[in-house]
Amino acid sequence: MSCSCRTIVGAMGKKLKIIEFSFVPDTTAFTAGDALYGDITSPVEVRDVFDFDNGNGKVLEFTVENHHATTVTKKGISAYLFHTLPASTAVAINAAESISAADFPKLCGKVSVVTADYADSAFAANVVTIASKTSNTDDLPIVWNASTVSKTSLWVKLVTDEAATYSSSGLMHVKIIIECF
Repeated sequence: MSCSCRTIVGAMGKKLKIIEFSFVPDTTAFTAGDALYGDITSPVEVRDVFDFDNGNGKVLEFTVENHHATTVTKKGISAYLFHTLPASTAVAINAAESISAADFPKLCGKVSVVTADYADSAFAANVVTIASKTSNTDDLPIVWNASTVSKTSLWVKLVTDEAATYSSSGLMHVKIIIECF
């Protein structure tokens, strides 16, 4: 898995954080509510999302790409965003993801894509499917960091919203763009 968080300062001084990570999803059939991971663990910690302790921002975009797939997989996926490391972290691949009552106060947002959000592009033998939600198409959450330990981090849990099976030649790429203020 590769994970990165980079900063772009745009017009009018807006500061955008682009969070990206990629992984090879497990090829065992997923059911709705399963942790969607392969060669990474749940949740993904993204460091330095916020420039100052206990910062905040608005999610502007959530994109899911499935690269190099031999078959098109267009399934609903949700990302649960936490400002503090959730207590329910040890989740096996394809196991039901859980958010305990103790973790709900740590939850600072949820973003989702559904089957209808996907668009396909075919290149030779490869198919790329891309689903994206932006601030223009969906009410996306404000995120903040109230952690007392990792005050500039954000944790992401990916969960399947419906049954899915992914190709062994696939690569899942997730991008979350946050405007920090």
